[in-house]
Amino acid sequence: MDTNVAAPPSQDIGLFLLNLRSEPKPGIMGAPVLQLSLVVAPGEEQARGLAVVTQPLQHPVVCHSYVTGTLTTMTVMHPTRTSRRFDLVGHAYDLPPTSQIANPVNFRATVVLDADYAKGVVEYQYGLPPDGQMIEQAIIRIG
Repeated sequence: MDTNVAAPPSQDIGLFLLNLRSEPKPGIMGAPVLQLSLVVAPGEEQARGLAVVTQPLQHPVVCHSYVTGTLTTMTVMHPTRTSRRFDLVGHAYDLPPTSQIANPVNFRATVVLDADYAKGVVEYQYGLPPDGQMIEQAIIRIG
């Protein structure tokens, strides 16, 4: 059963679950993979959920982050070309970000999807400085 069901773009109502997975770049062994599980509220232009980055190395890298962010509908050049942009920020704990010391940001992402939310590109940063990693222009799909 497909849980990624959205109302038509003209009806920005309700909530829906969106599960996304990035694809590692071909030929790069041990490349990180991002999995996003978001509850999207199009009417409120908000999203909330969990981001998990895994990287299959000898010492596995795993980053869990509770994310929140905004949803922006973008129309580019022509009214029939619509994209959905998520700007997400994540913290290691699902607590209000009262302090960068107690609950620092350990994840940031910009996800741009087609109007049907099925596929797009993602740019994300995970981990804490100085060991944080930046991934640019990765393909992301329903997954």
